[in-house]
Amino acid sequence: KADKFIGRVNELQNGGYDVRFLPSVSDSKLRKLFSMAACMIFPSHFEGFGLPAIEALLSETPLICTSTGVICSELTGQGHFINGDLRGELAIKIEDLVVNPPSKEILRKGREAALEYTNRNNSSQLWSDTILSLTSHGGGLDR
Repeated sequence: KADKFIGRVNELQNGGYDVRFLPSVSDSKLRKLFSMAACMIFPSHFEGFGLPAIEALLSETPLICTSTGVICSELTGQGHFINGDLRGELAIKIEDLVVNPPSKEILRKGREAALEYTNRNNSSQLWSDTILSLTSHGGGLDR
């Protein structure tokens, strides 16, 4: 499947489309890229946590993603969701974003939802890490 994907990307590039694979980029470069993007498309059915979707919303970049996955399912209502027919649905969602771009208010709400999700999960992770640290290093809870 990877060869087929790379072949399609090469076809698009040869057809004059600006499609690029980027190496690892810094956080500041990533923010700049998101700010320049018309939208973030995250059509994965197999992602783990979907952090690129969170990064897009935090950057107030319109999001199109599948309705599966941990983060995308948590952010229902904060982006455009596609289900099964990736080609058909994806084309419709992209056209909708071009014709009817989301308002600043909608993008701000998406950012707030991403921040809330991030804060909630960071707090849970911090608590879990603290408990694990205390119990595994003889910090007092297992005495």
